[in-house]
Amino acid sequence: MDTSDWAKNLVERKKKELEEKRVKDDRLDAQLEKKWSEVCQAAQKAAEEVNKEMGQQYIRFSQDANADKFSLKVGEADNVVRLDRSNRTIKGSRGKAYRLTLVGDTPVWKYDPVDYTSEQIARDEVQQAFEG
Repeated sequence: MDTSDWAKNLVERKKKELEEKRVKDDRLDAQLEKKWSEVCQAAQKAAEEVNKEMGQQYIRFSQDANADKFSLKVGEADNVVRLDRSNRTIKGSRGKAYRLTLVGDTPVWKYDPVDYTSEQIARDEVQQAFEG
């Protein structure tokens, strides 16, 4: 194999790797809004369930107008959960970062090394707000 064959093979492998990454990134980007919406809806529902059990509005759920964050307010404590679209990451109110990744063909939130569902993230965040 001469040097030009070596370079061609090297470049072809890199091109294939970059194309696979682009396809994976496109698939994740296509799922990001849906998965984030699931987390927001689940957090709102979880807050409503806690409030119903408490017999009062103990946790106030509110969502930002541009939908990149929501707040779980308990008293004066404001627990803000943010979506970092560029990194496909949810930044929890206590510093946890859940990253959207593909497991096989399925988009999954991951807080290494554990996989989380949207509902699990929502409950985790509501529980943290509730416990202060």
